[in-house]
Amino acid sequence: MAETKEEPEKREVSIKEVLATATLSENPDIYANHAQFLVTNSEIIIDLYKLSPDVRVNKKLKVTATRIQRLILPHSLGKGFVEGLANAIASFQDNQGVELVNSRGKDPSDRIKVWE
Repeated sequence: MAETKEEPEKREVSIKEVLATATLSENPDIYANHAQFLVTNSEIIIDLYKLSPDVRVNKKLKVTATRIQRLILPHSLGKGFVEGLANAIASFQDNQGVELVNSRGKDPSDRIKVWE
C-alpha cells in the first residue's frame, strides 16, 4: 500500500515577531572600516576589513589591513540587504539633519548610483 505524503503546513510568519525573540550570538561585535564585495554563481561574499595606519615602517606611514569577518549571503538576500541599509542610512540622515560622507570613490564600472 502506497504511503501518502502530508503536505507541510503553509503559514505566514512575522519576521518582526521572530526577531523580537532572537538570542544573542556568543561572537563579539566587530568594527570594520572597509568592505570588498564579490558575487559568485551561488552567493554574495562581503569581506569586512579594519584598515589601520602603522608608522613603524622606516618612519613612513604604512596602512595595514586585517580581514575581520566574511559574510556569505544567498542571492535572495542581496538586494533587500542593500536596500534596507540604504534606507536605514537615509532615515538616520533625515532624523539627525546631517549628510554622511561617502568615502567610497566613484568607479566608472558602477551600474547603480545610490548617492550622488
